[in-house]
Formats: sequence, structure tokens, C-alpha cells
Amino acid sequence: MKAACPNVCAIVVTYHPQQVQLANLLTCLLPQVGHIVLIDNGSGKATQDQLQELSQSSHISFLPQSDNGGIAKAQNTGIDFALRQGFDYILLMDQDSLPQADTVATLLTAIIEQQHPTAAVGPCFVDQRTGQQSHFVRFRNGMLRRQPPPINQGIIATDFLIASGMLIPANVLITVGKMDERLFIDHVDTEWCLRAAASGYFLFGVTGAKMLHELGEGSIKLRLFGNRSFPHHNPLRYYYGVRNSLLMLRRHYIPASWRFALLLRCLFISIGSLVFLPRKWLRIKMMGIGIADGLANRHGPFTR
Repeated sequence: MKAACPNVCAIVVTYHPQQVQLANLLTCLLPQVGHIVLIDNGSGKATQDQLQELSQSSHISFLPQSDNGGIAKAQNTGIDFALRQGFDYILLMDQDSLPQADTVATLLTAIIEQQHPTAAVGPCFVDQRTGQQSHFVRFRNGMLRRQPPPINQGIIATDFLIASGMLIPANVLITVGKMDERLFIDHVDTEWCLRAAASGYFLFGVTGAKMLHELGEGSIKLRLFGNRSFPHHNPLRYYYGVRNSLLMLRRHYIPASWRFALLLRCLFISIGSLVFLPRKWLRIKMMGIGIADGLANRHGPFTR
């Protein structure tokens, strides 16, 4: 069966994935793209043997990694593969995402028809746990503003896209560069989006393209903030989030408005962790180490 978008290569990064969830993702993607690169970040031999079984299609290339080099390194491994094979567009996907049957075609149409130089487009996703629909964000009046999707299911300008579901022209990756492997995980997509914007490119959310996605390891609804969900992660992720926020402050292409937003987000997460989340002191400890390493300009994986 011919793929709906044969010039698109999808890159799926895994780390100890749920087999059924991943199988559903691959089944959904196969008829939509020309090829899938499945990259496992050192989940171990048993898991990688299972992933090899899921990758029997001639349209899937399985690239197991011996250790976890971080999300950015895995994405770059897939990007290098796609560029060598001559694909025109690259789709990044997380293991816990599930696009609709027409998501890739809708994204591709949007990026081809866009008049502005476009770095990437991304879908509107719904959190599988909460049913809450995502909002695209713009920085306005000193704050990140959540933009509700337009009623006409159109295209909306945004300052940031999450990596999962992001469709990127290959020539943009050559111009802007690949993902920053020094960040390891967290804010890898934020940094790339801001770097692309500094190079004169635009980002767009495509509200007609839908995707299910899981944010964090769970979430808590905050009634005081209009029932907004507060996602929580493994404590180690708080280290990377805070450290990489501080590392990004050093980048000359990060606008002052975003520097303020990154600091404000760190403060919000710190307060939220103390007030709402379990194992709060471990999370605070990891954020403290993240602050120290960020100020010391330390990159790469957590090693303490």
C-alpha cells in the first residue's frame, strides 16, 4: 500500500515503551509516511528484542542504542538517517503519542501552502489522561499567552511546538541545525524552536491535525486556576527542566521575553511541587542541583 505522504520520514524515539501503545503508534503511522525510523535509547536487550519483532516491516528501520544518550541525540540519529535517504520532511514522534489517520497529510498540506518561511508545524493534541486539549502559545505583554484553537480549524502562529508531532522540512534542519544534544532532555524542542525563529522562520499550529499525547507521568487539576492540569514528572526531570532553563539564558538568540518566561516557569514549578505534588522535597532537591549545574554551565546527562 502506498503511503499517503511518501516524502515524510517519521522518527520515533523509545525508552522502556509500553509494547501495545507503541504497536498502535507504528500501525497508525505506517500508511501515513514513507518510512519510520525507530530508535530505542538503551532500554536493554529484552525490550530491544521485542522492539525488533515490532519492526519487521520493510518500511521500518530499527536502530537500537546501547545506552541512553538523551532524546536529542536519538532524534539526531534519526534525522541523519532521513537526510541520507533524501526525505523532504521529517516527523518527530514520542512513544506515547497517537496521531489520527490523516494527521500527517493535514500537517504536510499546511506546511506546503504556508506563505511564510516555516520551520515546523505541529498538531493540536489532547492529553490522553485528562482529555484536556492543548493550546498553542505566544509571548505577549510579558507573559506566555495560551491561544485557544480557532473555530474554523485553521492554522495559528505560535512561538513554540512540542517535539512530538512536529513536522520539519529537511532543508530547515540543514539551515537551522539539528537538536542540541548537550541538553539531553527537556527544553530540547523549546531551544530548537527559538533558534529557528532567530533564523527568520515561523512556527504554526495546525488545529485540524489531531493527536493524542501523554504529558508527564500524571497530572493534578488545580481548581484555583480554572481546573487547569498541573502535570508532574519523575524527580530527575525537574533537574533537567531547571538546569536547561538556566543554560538557555546564556544563548544570545533567546529573546529577553523568553528568558523571563523560563525563569517564571521555574518559579511556578517550584511552588507547585511544594504545594501539590508527592515526594516534594526530592523534587526540590533535584531542582536545587539543577540550579547549581545551570549556573556552572554543566551540560549532558545527570551524573551525581
